[in-house]
Amino acid sequence: MDKLASNKGFTLLEMSIVLMILFGFSLIFINPISSYGIKVKDFTSSLIHIQFMALLNHETFEYKGEIEPEYPIRYNANGNINMGQTIVLESIEITLLIGTGKIHEKRIYDH
Repeated sequence: MDKLASNKGFTLLEMSIVLMILFGFSLIFINPISSYGIKVKDFTSSLIHIQFMALLNHETFEYKGEIEPEYPIRYNANGNINMGQTIVLESIEITLLIGTGKIHEKRIYDH
């Protein structure tokens, strides 16, 4: 019993030091979240927003943003896209279907 009373909380201190060291190593070895994946999500959500605004206002809207596609992306008053195309961003392929303006996202795997 005397031995347990003499620790005075050093076990908690030692455990917290070990956890901080493990957390530090995990920050070094775990890859950070790719900002490119976030850009792809922002790109697709902005396209959906533009399509919605074209439908709501019965006007033609064009995408203007960070990612520059080969051909301009325009949605007419019915929410249809002017030209279908495939945009490749790093390891993600985004296909815009003509007519409906639907967006298909596909991950490209390099083997």
